[in-house]
Amino acid sequence: MDDIEEAKLPEFFKFWTVISSLILDPKRGPDVFRRLKSKGCEVWSYRCSLFMDRQSVLDYYRFHPWKCFLLGLDGVAWWDAMEPHGPDYFDHEDGYDDGITLCGTDRKPVPTKMLQAVREGLEDVAYMDRLQKELKRVGSQGKSFPEYEKLLADREGILERSNQAEVDDWRLKAGQAINRLTRE
Repeated sequence: MDDIEEAKLPEFFKFWTVISSLILDPKRGPDVFRRLKSKGCEVWSYRCSLFMDRQSVLDYYRFHPWKCFLLGLDGVAWWDAMEPHGPDYFDHEDGYDDGITLCGTDRKPVPTKMLQAVREGLEDVAYMDRLQKELKRVGSQGKSFPEYEKLLADREGILERSNQAEVDDWRLKAGQAINRLTRE
C-alpha cells in the first residue's frame, strides 16, 4: 500500500477492486480500505482463487456481498477467466476459472448455482439496506422495533454459523419486517 500511495496511484485511479483475501483480512484490510477511501476512491472486493467452483456456495459466493456490505465496501466482483482455445473455452478443469458460468452445448454461457448464490447474496444486501433505512425512518418518528433491529444485529452470527436454513429464515423475517415497516 505504501508503494501504491508513493506512486500516487490512488489519486489517479479512483476505482479499486481489491482481492478478498486482503480486504477481508482483519489486520491489513481496514488499513487498505481506509487509505483508499481517504483518497476518494471507490473500493470493491473480488473473489479469486484456483478451483473456485469447489468452494462452498454459501460461504464463498452468497456471503461475499454480506461481508463487503458489513465492512462498508462499495461493491463486489468475481474473477472469471475463460480459455479461448479448445472445444470448451469455459473449461474449469484447468482451475483458472471459477465455474460461475459454464459453457452449454450451444457454446454459450449457462448460469450455475454459484451465480444464483451471488444474486441471492446481492438481494440479501438489498434487504439489509432497505431494513436499515426503514428502521431509521420509523425511528425518526419515535417508534422502535427491537425485534427488527435484532435481525440486523444477528448477521455476523449467521455468517459464522453458515447455515442455509438460518439464512433462509433471516431473509424471510427481514422481508416481513420491511413489509410491516413500510406500512407504518
